[in-house]
Amino acid sequence: LNADGTISQNCLEELVPGFDLGVPTLVGEWVTSPGNVTRDNRIGTAPASNTAKNSDALPVVTLSWSLSDDILTYATRSEGFRVGGTNIIRSVSTASNKYNPDKVINNEIGLKTAFGDGRFIWNIAAYQMTWEDMQMVAADPTISFGWGQVTVNTGEAELEGIETNFAFAATERLRFDGAFTYNTSEVTEGASIGDTVVVEVGEQLPLSPEIKWTLGAEWGFPVKNSEGYVRLDWSYTDEQTNATQGSTLLTSSTLLRGTITTMPSYSMGNLIMGIGNESWNVRFALNNITDERAVTYVPTRWTDGRQYSVRPREFTFSYRKNF
Repeated sequence: LNADGTISQNCLEELVPGFDLGVPTLVGEWVTSPGNVTRDNRIGTAPASNTAKNSDALPVVTLSWSLSDDILTYATRSEGFRVGGTNIIRSVSTASNKYNPDKVINNEIGLKTAFGDGRFIWNIAAYQMTWEDMQMVAADPTISFGWGQVTVNTGEAELEGIETNFAFAATERLRFDGAFTYNTSEVTEGASIGDTVVVEVGEQLPLSPEIKWTLGAEWGFPVKNSEGYVRLDWSYTDEQTNATQGSTLLTSSTLLRGTITTMPSYSMGNLIMGIGNESWNVRFALNNITDERAVTYVPTRWTDGRQYSVRPREFTFSYRKNF
């Protein structure tokens, strides 16, 4: 132990036979006293102080045309961005200590309608998006141990899709509604860190199912001096992947690194019934009617088979009183 609160590499090797930092170029002094930590001697890292500045102008343009009192068409071009930042990298790393903002450019056309004094509402939109300089967290490929993660800009992707929704009041007490989405996504420009591929051309973006839809029906009824209702909702989510190639690089250890997984499609239903008035209400709910054990995410950082899923079938009851 040195007088300034540091331990030299040679001392560590003597105290712990066979001790090796694992990266010869990191040989130096290990700081054990917090008071001796500076921006230039943080253990195994490059200078820890860094700055990055971002500035840009993002236009939004929308043109709309009312075909009648019940029909509106529109076209929109908009841009959005996520700020860039800095990485604290290890001293032997060749990864960049900064990353740039990523940007989404959206082109959209749509139609909004309302008929029958607002009893039937239908909206539809088609869009095309370009995602530039995608930000992704990945393992630093120049580090062969530990959890050296960096944020990098990784290529470009194209997204195209259509989405629509409706609401229909069939009677004073019976109502139907629903929504449908069709979406495609694909990496159009790949990226690498050195010889390590982060994103490959043709990959599907993760957690982006092609098809999703929901349908719902609600019926209201009088109960003495109160109002009651019953509502049923059903939804469907298409199959989807959990990661891109680069998302599996959240750890540099191949022993812990997962793989790209396609998660199966699933559907779920929920049933709700309620009764109440201005002073009180009671609500019953049966969620996940069919007890679907849908997998919503498979982590890429582990190989132990862990998964995230929807909640199993459950029944809930609530009572609320207003004073």
